[in-house]
Amino acid sequence: MRKRRHLHQGTPSDMLIGALLKASALSSAIGSTFALAAFAIARLFDDPLLVRPEFGSGEAEELQAIVVVLATLAIGGLGGFGLAFLSSRFSPTAPRRTFLTLCLVGLGIYGVLAFVRTDQASTAVWLNVMHLVAAAPIVGMLARQLDPDTKRQSLSIGI
Repeated sequence: MRKRRHLHQGTPSDMLIGALLKASALSSAIGSTFALAAFAIARLFDDPLLVRPEFGSGEAEELQAIVVVLATLAIGGLGGFGLAFLSSRFSPTAPRRTFLTLCLVGLGIYGVLAFVRTDQASTAVWLNVMHLVAAAPIVGMLARQLDPDTKRQSLSIGI
């Protein structure tokens, strides 16, 4: 006798995508909260956090809290989701290890770039602290959704 699949059950690919989306949304909210807390602490103990504009020349502008929240949500959550999905899809080794390695490399590169884009070393340190406290829940929760034992997860989403 054939087993009937319930409507709420999906393919392994659908279930992974759903789990990654949930983890991404929740961890982005948690990471944003942590980043805002680090921002508030930085403002209490340091001068204004000054970052040079990305395009054009000009004086450094003060980093605003809303920028931290939006960057954490957009880049951290969506970027983490995309990276976790691609790691599960195309990794020749364990997807979790690949995802964690890519995240560590990305955070390391950002850590160096923070010193290039700021006028004060203390600002770069605080930016790195904010990114680390935001990345910890995002990377951790997304990594837990990836299978560490599978050499390659089969995700067929019709692409």
